[in-house]
Amino acid sequence: MKHEKQARAMIRKMIRRAKQDWTTCVYVTPYGESEVLNEGQLERDIVNAVFCCDETVIRFVDITTGRNLGSVLVVLEYDREPCEIVSDYTDNPYMQRLINLIGA
Repeated sequence: MKHEKQARAMIRKMIRRAKQDWTTCVYVTPYGESEVLNEGQLERDIVNAVFCCDETVIRFVDITTGRNLGSVLVVLEYDREPCEIVSDYTDNPYMQRLINLIGA
């Protein structure tokens, strides 16, 4: 990927903001599938899981209630700018806060 370093930085920024709340877990799945790709909640594991497929969904879940806080569809293409890798996301206040942080 042409801008991989910058794209990874954007994903890390979003994960760090979400993980500021200890009740939030982040799960990465291939688009259209239910298999969870990240084995742990370490930032490194989550970012590597996002970059192992061309299309992934990042889900943010509140572990105390089991409630889905929102999700982001990440599409990686060779020449995509980092601000364009977020193709879709849940439109709610929680996700708006994360998306506005990364400027997507």
